[in-house]
Amino acid sequence: MSEEAMPPMDLTNITQLLLQQIGLDHGTIGEHSIALGVQARMQALRLTDVAAYVACASVDRAELQALIEEVIVPETWFFRGFDQLRYMAEVGSQWRPSFPGHSLRVLSIPCSSGEEPYSIYMFLRHHGLEPSQIRILAVDISQRSIDRATRGAYGDLSFRETGALCDVLRYRFFERDSNQTVIPEVRSAVQFRQDNLISPTFLADAGMFDMIFCRNLLIYFDQPSRQLALQALQRLLAPNGYVFGGHAENLAMLDPQLKSVGPPGAFAYQRTDSVNNAARPSSLLSLNSPPSIPPAREPAFRSAFAPDVSGTAPAAGFERPINFTTPVASAVPLKENSSQDLLVSAEQAANSGRLSDARSLCAQHLEQHGPTASAMCLMGVIQNAAGELTDAEKSFQKAVYLDPAHKDSLWHLKLLAEKRGDQRAVENLNRRLARVASS
Repeated sequence: MSEEAMPPMDLTNITQLLLQQIGLDHGTIGEHSIALGVQARMQALRLTDVAAYVACASVDRAELQALIEEVIVPETWFFRGFDQLRYMAEVGSQWRPSFPGHSLRVLSIPCSSGEEPYSIYMFLRHHGLEPSQIRILAVDISQRSIDRATRGAYGDLSFRETGALCDVLRYRFFERDSNQTVIPEVRSAVQFRQDNLISPTFLADAGMFDMIFCRNLLIYFDQPSRQLALQALQRLLAPNGYVFGGHAENLAMLDPQLKSVGPPGAFAYQRTDSVNNAARPSSLLSLNSPPSIPPAREPAFRSAFAPDVSGTAPAAGFERPINFTTPVASAVPLKENSSQDLLVSAEQAANSGRLSDARSLCAQHLEQHGPTASAMCLMGVIQNAAGELTDAEKSFQKAVYLDPAHKDSLWHLKLLAEKRGDQRAVENLNRRLARVASS
């Protein structure tokens, strides 16, 4: 059955099932994408009745997993969020001389096909940490993505970020005969695991982490599931630990325990209960007990992906985390009243959740200096965060008109196309992104 011939479907029970199990708000990816996934699974099972398929997916763990694999869209690449990774590595290099003999513990959720956790390791190594000082746990709900990640072999689309440092890292950490396969040192540094972030038992045996990467995941959740996810991150984050979010999320707005730190583009947050007492000396003894958090909401029925656990001891090979004392200093401010300074101020306001201020500063920049791709892209991000999707799309389109190779704007346009289920636009934008990456 072709996509054009796909009959209308009542997806109410399917979307409710996905919401209960993985927190997916169907509006964030579009019902068309879900319908395509259901269609593919019904064809595989030779079913023609949607109700029969719902009954099957509701009780069959393997089939529910197969549906999730069809619905989710893993999209990532090496060195994505370059400024963020650099700031993370600076934080890690500050920690290194203070705690010899201890390992920095990092969680990557969702890890997708592995480019993110491998990039984290490469940046930390480049900034001076030894392999024995780095412990990375990478988690995703997709077993298909994890299987690919463990192989460590990639295609051209995984290398969209370019530049001198990217070239250095590719030369150092990829196989010589195939510069698209990570070397054994990198693969052995990352432990992969399948788990569900909104499960009450998510990583119950993993202890706590100094750094957590959770980028552009919460935007796909409904509000109750988002709260469950934030509770899990609170439970897993060590005192003074850092969370690195995505450009489309403001974690400081979602979680009052987190404070935005670092330069623009880092999208970094630190626990405020520790930041407020940063002058006090750190102590590993303070990490014996995890922070107290509200109990997690029980889902409508037990998650199919909740692991069986018998205790909460740290996983093998993972030491307790280090207690950071101070964040790395922000970048030196630019000269006052410069064109770039207005954009930096607008981005900082947006990161702090002050969307009205961010919009005003961005508009001021546009009025004084005229439209640029960077400014139009930032305006689109602000509008998108405010729920003004039509205006956001227009802003991203203007940015691409000004700079046809503007990767961030192309990426945002692709996300918006995915939300409304415009597969043709998604494929076209994928081709454009691939051309930009190869140029």
